[in-house]
Amino acid sequence: MDVFFADDSQQGIPSRPGMGHLLATGGLYVPGEEVRHLEDMVDATCERHGVPKGEEFKWSPRRDSWIDSALAGASRAGFFMEILAHCAKVEAEASVVIIDRDSSTAAGAKATTEYATELLIRQVDRIALRRSATTIIVVDRPGGGRVEEERFLASALDVLKYGSGRDLPKQIALNPLCTTSHFVRLLQVADLVVSCATQFVAGEARFSPRVFHGSVRPLLRGDPVGGSAIAIYPEVKYANLYHWLFEDLKFMRGAVGYGLPILSYPYSKDAVTP
Repeated sequence: MDVFFADDSQQGIPSRPGMGHLLATGGLYVPGEEVRHLEDMVDATCERHGVPKGEEFKWSPRRDSWIDSALAGASRAGFFMEILAHCAKVEAEASVVIIDRDSSTAAGAKATTEYATELLIRQVDRIALRRSATTIIVVDRPGGGRVEEERFLASALDVLKYGSGRDLPKQIALNPLCTTSHFVRLLQVADLVVSCATQFVAGEARFSPRVFHGSVRPLLRGDPVGGSAIAIYPEVKYANLYHWLFEDLKFMRGAVGYGLPILSYPYSKDAVTP
């Protein structure tokens, strides 16, 4: 059984003009037979870099953490890229959903974390269907405690059992399982994937582009990438970014492909002009 390790991220004030508050969820899809091997490789890399036993690594570490003080700048980027390279070797793949909280959904409702959860579950289901595999989703325990965890699980169960107005996901065996990322290295890798992608999309230009292009982009296996491996909602506002950020040449709506950039959509000239 394959496993999707999931985490979330957000960017309150993106650098990219025209963007609202971004909420993101996503992570890393790992073939079941590679989970233990990949966890061990990540552990070994941490030991080689001197990461203390039990020390959690994150894209944005706490100010009082070992990662923050001992690994900075190029050293931290190299550490992250070495870890993500292991993921590519075992044919893991990344999937991320980013929503603009200040914009409406396609149905005109307010974009929420529950909406992002539904979209991610459907993306994971498509990966599993393509791989002819059954999958479970393991998520980092939400920071809001038991109430937030139960809200997330209820939302996910609604998608898996009732479809939320769409077809039911077919390849996901169980409702997501929650645990703490402190004990699971692959949940920490999921944080790298989601946080790096979110900052890159948000326009952060100093640190995220190198890691994204060098190590996250190879894990985005959809064709086109935008809308399948990484999706930015609402797409009527952000679809052209698929061209500028991921070099996609077309945007798929259902079975119909539209050439990018689309002149009537924002960001038709470049990635900074909404």
